[in-house]
Amino acid sequence: MLKNPMHRQVLILACAQALFQIVSVMVMTVGGLAGGQIAASPRWATLPIATMFLGTATMMFPASMWMARAGRRAGFLIGTTLGVAGAWWVPGASIRLRCRCCPSAPSWWAATRRSRSSTVSRPAKWRTRLSAHARSRW
Repeated sequence: MLKNPMHRQVLILACAQALFQIVSVMVMTVGGLAGGQIAASPRWATLPIATMFLGTATMMFPASMWMARAGRRAGFLIGTTLGVAGAWWVPGASIRLRCRCCPSAPSWWAATRRSRSSTVSRPAKWRTRLSAHARSRW
């Protein structure tokens, strides 16, 4: 079918680009929906996606300048290593921050959670909205 190696490469690159575009749309969609479920207010729902794009835009120029000096292979390997390290670190950090009984959880976090729950009373409209939201989910 594709006897010319260049045609084969173009087909592979076109498929890779199509998959990348699909994944980008899925990340935006799922990120916004998940943020809407997790966030305390709907206006914070897209903060994780916005932070991701801001970080990418901020680091693109310095990374390209460094890769021009160090080489593309070194840049790819460093970027991959940082990505794997982040993927390994973030879930653990999230669990440590959210788990009160975890011994490695920061003591200030546990203290603020206890003091906030015992001293701050939420307005009645928040309790009503939360209970209505909880009922709609179940």
